[in-house]
Amino acid sequence: IDHIDRNPENNRIENLREATASQNAWNSGVQSNNTSGYKGVHFYKPTKRWQAKIQVSGKRISLGYHDTPEKAYKAYVEAVRLYHGSFADKKLKACDSG
Repeated sequence: IDHIDRNPENNRIENLREATASQNAWNSGVQSNNTSGYKGVHFYKPTKRWQAKIQVSGKRISLGYHDTPEKAYKAYVEAVRLYHGSFADKKLKACDSG
């Protein structure tokens, strides 16, 4: 079961949906050890650029290297909407830069 709004206290039927473990993870927020501030984005030291990645069908897909974390996140958001559809995190940050 997935809480659409990610609030585990909100158990109203309209906020719950059946989900696989993967789908439930897609609707999660930024991990506590994230240093970029953006889900799916990390700094890649060898290139000194920001890399965006997404997991699809158990495989990590690189979404490229970017000059800023905002540009990397924009690539991530586009991929999330394409691959994860209705299970995309509804609280994705708006990212107008880039």
